[in-house]
Amino acid sequence: MIKLKLIKGIINLSSLLQTYLINYLEFYQIEPRELKEKGYDILGHPPEKPENVPKPFQKDDVVKPHYKILLKLAEEQGKPIKSLNRRYEPLRTGEKECRKCKAPREYLRNHGYYTRRTTGERFPKHTCKVCLAEYAPGAERKKPKHICPYCGYAMNPKNYYKNFVGYYCKTEDCPHKKLHEKGHAYSEREWNFDYDKLEATSIESHRNLEKLRISKQMLDMEMSLYVECGVTARETKKILQKLYGEVAVKSHQSILNHAEALAGFLKENESFLPVIVGDEVCEDETYIKYFGRWGYLFRALNPDNRAIISEHFSKHRDTKGCITLNKGATGAYLSQCRDPEFRLISDQAPIYGATKSYFDEKNLAKIDLKTVKGIFNEPDEENGEYRSQKQTIERSFESLKSAIKRRRGFSSFKGAEIFCFLHKIYYNHLRCHTELGNAPPIPLHMKSGRRVTNWHELLQYLAEKRR
Repeated sequence: MIKLKLIKGIINLSSLLQTYLINYLEFYQIEPRELKEKGYDILGHPPEKPENVPKPFQKDDVVKPHYKILLKLAEEQGKPIKSLNRRYEPLRTGEKECRKCKAPREYLRNHGYYTRRTTGERFPKHTCKVCLAEYAPGAERKKPKHICPYCGYAMNPKNYYKNFVGYYCKTEDCPHKKLHEKGHAYSEREWNFDYDKLEATSIESHRNLEKLRISKQMLDMEMSLYVECGVTARETKKILQKLYGEVAVKSHQSILNHAEALAGFLKENESFLPVIVGDEVCEDETYIKYFGRWGYLFRALNPDNRAIISEHFSKHRDTKGCITLNKGATGAYLSQCRDPEFRLISDQAPIYGATKSYFDEKNLAKIDLKTVKGIFNEPDEENGEYRSQKQTIERSFESLKSAIKRRRGFSSFKGAEIFCFLHKIYYNHLRCHTELGNAPPIPLHMKSGRRVTNWHELLQYLAEKRR
């Protein structure tokens, strides 16, 4: 009867009072739930973390008075506590005093063993006769690696991946589930690699460019055919031998050695080559075949001037490769004394969302991620205004693939990495673009004011900068 009267009373209330009552009973707040969920975006980032979260009460948090006070209270109650007289068995734990009430070891007695379930180890336990506290020294609970910032409880590892371990909050009444529009638990990642040791392109050549027995004009001709025109090393050898005789080039391996020496020299002096960054960065990856396997070239491009900011050639298409790419991109911002804050435009691959969460967690950069779905525009598409920027990086990959098409792959990972690095230098500083007024994305000018147009002039430009 009381329940029916309560329901009839709620029905007779106004709709506004009913809304307030339901929100208070379910979420302990009068405001509607939707007002607090507006800040939660579509990409699945958690709501804002609370500043101060009360620590859950644990058994070890109990405060016991000093043992002298407890002994005095026991005497007043007519139940004095006497010390132990150990005649046969000493205290196995070896403790000198109680950790709670500071009672000396004369009041500590053996209390069996504690067995850890995961490893099966046994630890001797003791009990304080004064405050009744139990301890097993050596078996203390380790501090958890990850603590939920919403409820304060420890998080458990659930998903084990190659580059990180996913931790999830197991508390059923965690406030994060109420704030999340889909009721998901709070999660964090524990990364298992060192950010400082990541390097975008590690080209180490033992061949010295200055000791090569070849003129700079012949080297320019070789790189023009091998890198710019996409001619294979064997075909380049045949062309040069027909033009300049068989003495010009001995074998196709000589051309590969010259490309390796040039790539090593340019890598050492890459700091002299300028990089132009803007407010937006387009990122994507493509497939390149080497030794019968697929490699993945990550590329970050400035859509304003079509300049390549950073590249990374990896054996795997994973989050670590994407983080390595963005490390080079943020380094370009820092080299120009700018804060690494930009809008990242990419496809809907999950590695970019994980990269954003990594940089947000480490406070390395402020990235505003905008994902573009598919290749063609769709009606009422989200982030459709960024499709033109996304097409610029697709066009840069077309230029790269046209140079690799005749090769049908590379014979080694190092060879593919060297070619991609040389093509990046060519694309940024030598290749002319029609939409840029027949000029490269980042033109280089020598001291005489002449613009660099080939590999020979590029070496002269670097020689002037090194003086």
